[in-house]
Amino acid sequence: MAIEEIAALLAGVVIFLMLLVISTWLYVAYRKLEEIEAHLREEDHAHGNRRAWSGGPVDRMIRLTYLGCAVAFPRFYCKQSDIDEKTIENLPRRLKLWIIIPDIFAATLLVMLTALWGFGKYKGWID
Repeated sequence: MAIEEIAALLAGVVIFLMLLVISTWLYVAYRKLEEIEAHLREEDHAHGNRRAWSGGPVDRMIRLTYLGCAVAFPRFYCKQSDIDEKTIENLPRRLKLWIIIPDIFAATLLVMLTALWGFGKYKGWID
């Protein structure tokens, strides 16, 4: 198997895994988001986001991104908004993992795809 075929196969696998991550994000946005928001206090900013961004998939993804930032960077994010750091700490671990793991996986896949693109550029396969 030539290096070109291996790179193409690897790129196909990475793209397939990205589609899997997107479907996981949609699953979390439609199946777990209400459960996550139920653990937050009523006066937190996330409930204001829930009222403002209530409907479709883009709205849910915005709310999920907001909560993902709060879970990933609690100290920084709690200084910038009115979410209490203890509220984030009291969020069950399994719900935090539903938010964080797809984000880490997507970032890793993005780095891999960028590396494959750079390799293709270096080899002259991409103009």
